[in-house]
Amino acid sequence: MKRKVIRWVLALLLVLATAWLGWSMKPYESNPDPAARYHIRMTEIRRDHSYFWVDVHLQRSGNLEHDLTIPVRLKMSCGKAIAPADTTLSGKPGAGTTELRFLFWVETRDLEGPLELHLNGGRLIVKSTPGIPDPGSRGSKFLHSNRW
Repeated sequence: MKRKVIRWVLALLLVLATAWLGWSMKPYESNPDPAARYHIRMTEIRRDHSYFWVDVHLQRSGNLEHDLTIPVRLKMSCGKAIAPADTTLSGKPGAGTTELRFLFWVETRDLEGPLELHLNGGRLIVKSTPGIPDPGSRGSKFLHSNRW
């Protein structure tokens, strides 16, 4: 009888592990704009008094690199657009810039609606749902989907 229970528990754990793996590998955005040349891997939000730091981590989608001559902007639902406070370019030798990170200083009220990242002539959806996110007791939260 005990072996049967152990088998059921192991089978349940295997199903849960498979479900978690499938969830963790889903894309941040289902159809990223190919004109942007990158796709969002994850976003981190950190509360800082009445503002939030929004840290967007991107990965290159194709062979074209980021065009540094085109300004990057985070557009809010109210129409306001802001430039990044910090930009980090990284990559492997010989591969060019394969990853980008943009850090934005955003007022809390600007997080109430959807957010779009405009880069390289394309747009990526950073946040698609209404409402201000709750960063929890730690004051920060990692987001792996644009539904926050």
